[in-house]
Amino acid sequence: MKLLMKLLLAIWFAAPVMASADVYDDIQEREQLIVGVSVFAPWTYTDRNGELAGHEIDIARRIAEDLGVGVRFELYNFEEVFDALANDEIDMIAAGVAMTAERARRFHFSIPYFSTGVTIATGPSATGELTGIADFNSPELTIAVVEDTLAARVAAEQLADANISRFSTASGAEGAVMTGRADAYVASVPELRIFALRSGGTVALPLDEPMVSSVAGFVLRNDEERLLHFLNSWVHMREADGYLEDRHRFYFDTLDWAVDMVQQ
Repeated sequence: MKLLMKLLLAIWFAAPVMASADVYDDIQEREQLIVGVSVFAPWTYTDRNGELAGHEIDIARRIAEDLGVGVRFELYNFEEVFDALANDEIDMIAAGVAMTAERARRFHFSIPYFSTGVTIATGPSATGELTGIADFNSPELTIAVVEDTLAARVAAEQLADANISRFSTASGAEGAVMTGRADAYVASVPELRIFALRSGGTVALPLDEPMVSSVAGFVLRNDEERLLHFLNSWVHMREADGYLEDRHRFYFDTLDWAVDMVQQ
């Protein structure tokens, strides 16, 4: 009986170690990191050469380089990328994923590499009288969101009386606002700032403060302890040397990157 208990304890203590090494070792053995991404410009988009580009693409390439391996990107709709991770189709998600308690119960998050928030943008069909959250919480208004995002949840909670119209992509939500099928669009602050810049003055951000603030991390399966530790260290290193700040400034403070973007 004592021997059996010792054996069971040995297996119990060893199992997490073996599991935590598997994914990291697989990456090294195949010499390739497989990253799940989703189209949200400027996080990820297609350039004029038909290649994926963007903030997440640059960062994932640098992570792979620092791991000493190549990188392969797998593109999913945002609501599908989490199932892809759970089904071992990818090693990690790099898609500006906001940390939520629900997601943290299912997956590991790295430490934050991106700080953001959720706000609202109005399109050509909205009036200038819509200046506060309460103004948008009306059954007479249609609010566009991308399904399964933090912004969609925030809209459902804070704009419960409005008509929430859900889209699978950011381009679909933006298109609804520009064509008058939606009065406003709830999304991340950086995304909507860029949406407004591209609109030539027809899109406005009326709120002085975000509806909610959030942080984003890389997403991994719960057994990827070794890769998680690497990514946490990587974020600290690339914050210290200015790499993350440089990429954030290029993609979210300018439209220089948009010259090569193909409209989704």
